[in-house]
Amino acid sequence: MDDRKLKILEAIIDEYIQTGEPVGSRNISKKLDLKLSPATIRNEMADLEEMGYLEQPHTSAGRVPSDRGYRLYVDSLMSPRQFDDQEGLAAMTEILHSKIDELSYMLQRATRLLSQITGYPIVATAKTDGDTEIIKNVQLFLVDVEKAMVVVTTESGSIHNRIILIPADATQDQVDKVAKMLSAKLHGVEISSIDVALANTLSKIEGIRIDILLPVLQGIVESRRRNEEHRTYTDGAKNVLEYPEFSDSARAKELIGMLEEKGFIRDVVTHMEMDQEQDLYVSIGSENQDEKMQDCSIVASTYDVDSSHRVLIGVIGPKRMDYARVVSVLKDMKSVMNRREIKSLNPDSGAHIEGDK
Repeated sequence: MDDRKLKILEAIIDEYIQTGEPVGSRNISKKLDLKLSPATIRNEMADLEEMGYLEQPHTSAGRVPSDRGYRLYVDSLMSPRQFDDQEGLAAMTEILHSKIDELSYMLQRATRLLSQITGYPIVATAKTDGDTEIIKNVQLFLVDVEKAMVVVTTESGSIHNRIILIPADATQDQVDKVAKMLSAKLHGVEISSIDVALANTLSKIEGIRIDILLPVLQGIVESRRRNEEHRTYTDGAKNVLEYPEFSDSARAKELIGMLEEKGFIRDVVTHMEMDQEQDLYVSIGSENQDEKMQDCSIVASTYDVDSSHRVLIGVIGPKRMDYARVVSVLKDMKSVMNRREIKSLNPDSGAHIEGDK
């Protein structure tokens, strides 16, 4: 693609990000110092559309960027931007440099601030090197008719529990037998590796009731998932109402519901194909694995808080989000976080921050 087309594409995307309205050739001819007539720009826009970088929502309307156009823009065209919100930067520095005893408090405050600064929904999830969750022991207790509690102890010392539904005729002896078998067979196994194939293998052990075994295995998996959700923080879901792309009340309600569902949105962000060496990752529209998120873009960055704690923060918005500003904010946050100090980073501690309620 020649430089003229690239400049026209950049101008169209910049304009569309600002206005949300299809962009016409006359508007671009006024903005670009290329001394090109609207007719010439129209021809170039038609070429860009044919190449897959632009779309024309209506015959008489201007053009809007396609996912491919946004991708080229993010990778090669958008101009670097200085994060010029000095008040926001000062607040971010204060949060990330404060002597916080618990990682979760810092992330809660950081997601709220980032949502206010960017105007987009924010998700943050914390992981530790111990998140592989190797099973050490499994216990099972009857607590009521058709109800049991599964308790999983991991090699790292974490304890997860989950109430599960089991058959009404299950006896304590049968429950104990399942628990004893699982403690033996799952010792040293990662919780995340429990799947249908393993369930089928275990179900063939003589004397084990499959209708007790399956809900117990599901309970083990769910106990870990719930623990992960305790370390996922979201803020600003209702910010989507500010964007005309989500003006349809049904679509907005659906999207807000998804953004407030911690398990779903954590999976969306953490399943992005981020290389360990990448500072930042952008997933645009159809690039998102979950089809429910294909009207959105996600800009995510990882932050090594210390040698064993890693935080992933994602900014979620419409495909025409202000990528340059969001990237600038996340890069500045990384710079600030690299200089921060926290006394203790135990996400499960009961620490309290003076002044917080």
